[in-house]
Amino acid sequence: MKQFIKSILTKRRRALPYLFEFLLLFLAVYLGFLAESYRESYEKSNKAKSYINGVINDLEIDQKEQLNVSEDLKRYSGVLSDLHKSLDSLLLDGNMRKFIGLIKPLSDGYKVYRPIKSSYSQLSNGGFALIRDPSIIDSINLYYNEIEHLESNFILFAERVKAFQDAQLGWFNWYEAQKQINDSLDLALKTPVKRFVFPNSEKDINNYFIMTRSVAMNAQSISETLESINKRAQRISQFLRKKLKSL
Repeated sequence: MKQFIKSILTKRRRALPYLFEFLLLFLAVYLGFLAESYRESYEKSNKAKSYINGVINDLEIDQKEQLNVSEDLKRYSGVLSDLHKSLDSLLLDGNMRKFIGLIKPLSDGYKVYRPIKSSYSQLSNGGFALIRDPSIIDSINLYYNEIEHLESNFILFAERVKAFQDAQLGWFNWYEAQKQINDSLDLALKTPVKRFVFPNSEKDINNYFIMTRSVAMNAQSISETLESINKRAQRISQFLRKKLKSL
């Protein structure tokens, strides 16, 4: 019996080093998994912060551009409004020089708003999965949905401006033809023809009158929308900076 107990104790003593090695190996593997999990979590967190910082930087650039475009559209709208108010008297007086003076500032065109979406594109292509805060995702998506809607309005505005410019070009072509006739009459009759006569088509005049007002109002509306979006961009930037600290 003593011999039997002694053999069991001997076997146990021999097994202890193996058991200890197994526990060490298990602990090493477990700690390795923990370290890898922590590393992945750390990298994802850093990547999420990088995306959010990118959005913040894009928003800061956008804010400056939004204000610049808004101011330029106000200028453009103001010129059109002045032209609209003066059209009646211009039609009565036939003063082409004054008409050209009023529309000359329109020849510079207007600034087009082109938002920066590089960081948002990265978020949309899988980056949002790294951000676990729904409030951050919702605020960013809401802002860029408004930007997309604004871009659609800009396309419609550009089409209206193009139609307005085409109508204006038609008047200029008519004016050049009328001027040549007047010059020919001047030479033939030796009498200066002083008064310029606008096209007398009531439909053309009404269309141009309406288009001038419509484009002016459209420019003003987009300018106000830009200012509203600009305020939202400021709020989102502040919100994202606060949220970054919690990630």
